[in-house]
Amino acid sequence: MRRLRWIVSLSLIAGFSAGCGSTRPRNFRAMLHPEPIVRARAAGLNGSEPDHIAVPTLIERLDDRDPVVRLTAHEALKERTGKDFGYIPWADEAERAESAAKWRTWWEGSRVGAYKLRPDALGKTRRKP
Repeated sequence: MRRLRWIVSLSLIAGFSAGCGSTRPRNFRAMLHPEPIVRARAAGLNGSEPDHIAVPTLIERLDDRDPVVRLTAHEALKERTGKDFGYIPWADEAERAESAAKWRTWWEGSRVGAYKLRPDALGKTRRKP
């Protein structure tokens, strides 16, 4: 119940700041912005970025100090890759570190050819040569 209240609170905070024009990121590069709400919103702009840019950036944000940024980065990773690795954005730091390490290990393994996006993840399918 406590976690549910926490998630609802985070959602309300994100919703209240939705009307602020200065918090609207224009592109995925805003993942490095100093304001957490801008980083959180930028996570949803990963669709036009190539895998080698978007995926490691989103994985890096799993360690963000702000829980909303961690939540949106994880959701973007799940949507893009179809993977989860048991990551819980509001878990304690040690538990998050373990799951984030699984994401990093998976990504490192993917760089040698094992990485496969879900065909519908970006609205595109990869063509076979």
